[in-house]
Amino acid sequence: MPDNIRAACKWTGNYACDYPSVIGNDDYYGGLGGEFVIATRSETSGTIVLRHEMGHNLIKVGEEYDGGEVYSGVNSSPSLSKIKWTKWLTDPSNLREERTALRVQDYAWYNLAKGPYVVHFYSDGEFSRWSLKISGSGIETNDAFKVFLDGKPLHWTSVGNLDRNFYEVVFFMSYT
Repeated sequence: MPDNIRAACKWTGNYACDYPSVIGNDDYYGGLGGEFVIATRSETSGTIVLRHEMGHNLIKVGEEYDGGEVYSGVNSSPSLSKIKWTKWLTDPSNLREERTALRVQDYAWYNLAKGPYVVHFYSDGEFSRWSLKISGSGIETNDAFKVFLDGKPLHWTSVGNLDRNFYEVVFFMSYT
């Protein structure tokens, strides 16, 4: 496949194809930067993934999400006093660092037809609020997927049927 992409770029003319963008015929795949910018066709996350992966190539951004291994580039700073993008902030005089902790990050690709998927994690309870984000694909109805925290069910709603065969469920829950 890389040879086909290179050939298509060559066909467009010299210097006309710096970073070819490839949209995968898959709703679930994430993306990849590099010689080719690859993204999912997902209607909910495809453009976000494409922007993110192009950022790696065009302006050398690092990963901005927890668990990212590349905290470098224009979107990172070792301290508040060394932030380079203050001119784009609404109120640069009001900078603050916010403590966060990532308790679990898992890209399981687990088939729930095999039974419950269980993740164990520990929190020290020192935060005044918390957020839990879970995404699942291929879940057809709101009662087909349940999430429990400390044995108590968490309520959520689906973003709906994106097409006849694909549903995506996203949980965004914050509690204080």
